[in-house]
Amino acid sequence: MSTHQNPQGRRIVGIVGLPGSGKSFLMQEYFFDPYSKFIAIDDMGNDLRWKAKDGELFSTAWGKTIALARMSLAMGCDVVLADVELCQSGRRELIQSAIPAFTIEWRFFANDPEQCIANVRKRNRPNGRADDEVRKIKELAKQYSLPSWQMVMPVYRPENTSARE
Repeated sequence: MSTHQNPQGRRIVGIVGLPGSGKSFLMQEYFFDPYSKFIAIDDMGNDLRWKAKDGELFSTAWGKTIALARMSLAMGCDVVLADVELCQSGRRELIQSAIPAFTIEWRFFANDPEQCIANVRKRNRPNGRADDEVRKIKELAKQYSLPSWQMVMPVYRPENTSARE
């Protein structure tokens, strides 16, 4: 990941992708580490879940996401955030405009609804939640705009999961 010229060398990374693309997996692999310098903010649209440097887990509403990001940056921490709503360019612009002193480093997963649907179905979500996520995938895939200049990460493919089910 490249480092932009942000105040005090702080970084803010935004991870963008459909439900089931691998955003949370990527965050767990690289950012949910008690020794990480990142504050990870995941699923802002549901309950906001984030882990601080000491590994303590917090929850709050999406409306406090920007305040938490600003506070974390002010405390000298880097921030990584992810949410399916960031597939909509207007949501990305909203967050960027709310933190104008920082250039957000956006990381995009491919717009691959078939694989995302397969991944969501493999999760075995209770109470019909998988059906809700599949509907969300189909809706967001139509709105998901990828900048032409941006490198795109492939959607996560767990072992023994085919692209078609």
